[in-house]
Amino acid sequence: MSELMINQIDDALNKINEIIQREVKRADTHDAMKEVLTYVTDNPGKMVSSKLMLLMGVGCNEVQMKKLLYSAASVEMMHTTALILDDIIDESEIRRGKATVQAKYGKPIAICGGNYLLAMAFCMLGRKGYADMADELADMVEHACSGEMFENLHTYDTEVTEEDYLAVVKGKTAYAFGGACRMSARITEKSDEEIYAAQQFGEAVGTIFQLRDDLLDWTMTEEELGKPVNTDFINGLYTLPALYTFRQEEYGDKLREYAKRGNLSANDLRVVRGIVNEAGGITYASAYIRECAEEARRALMVMPENDGVVEMRRILSRLFDEE
Repeated sequence: MSELMINQIDDALNKINEIIQREVKRADTHDAMKEVLTYVTDNPGKMVSSKLMLLMGVGCNEVQMKKLLYSAASVEMMHTTALILDDIIDESEIRRGKATVQAKYGKPIAICGGNYLLAMAFCMLGRKGYADMADELADMVEHACSGEMFENLHTYDTEVTEEDYLAVVKGKTAYAFGGACRMSARITEKSDEEIYAAQQFGEAVGTIFQLRDDLLDWTMTEEELGKPVNTDFINGLYTLPALYTFRQEEYGDKLREYAKRGNLSANDLRVVRGIVNEAGGITYASAYIRECAEEARRALMVMPENDGVVEMRRILSRLFDEE
């Protein structure tokens, strides 16, 4: 590729997957570790961060493109590591339609595999001479770990504030999206103003993704979602719809009673959902998502208009507009 064009995005995403698979094959480790690494990287998911990085980099030259591909691969490897560790913490059995690493191999092996994969990402960037991108990745990992710990320090805390919740969202999810977009903007030598706007856009999109995921947990059935619903509430991780409800005089104490019970039945969860819905928690979270979408659109206005920016605007309209 001499210059990244919008119609080459899918090919570029395939190249990112190929880079990750090559890194797994060249890993200097035993067969058992390679089996785990292969298992966890052979189903890449939606690769949203990588797609945003590529769209942000539309028009970049061949040298920039190579750096962009390897940087995106490192972000995907970091994201996969985060999912492995999340599944350990949540004791999740299924991820992307198959058994989680911790369910298939056990927690100790999952921890070792996740850490090894993250180390591979840093080694790959260092080997390619992309030390500046390794610094960016380290910054994203720091925020993710901080956010994860902060969330777990506040489990079963019905007095946790919305600000605390949003700080967790930023650390665990939004900052990773923002960092990925900032990486792309730096690689493609955008102005300081554009680099900042790229980060703001990514953080807004990351916040939307997390809030939408949290909202679906309150609005969809187990059959629709493909996994048990309201597990966060049951496990004492209170998301925006619940936090809003806790603050409402007529509904807060009712919801706290269920939060303190534990072992909630299917009927209990129906009552809990009714309380949150009547209190306006669903409506409040939906409105916040729309605000984040507007913030993302404003950030895009700073970027020079090209096919990548147009597509990012389309993504926002397609995914987040309430019509």
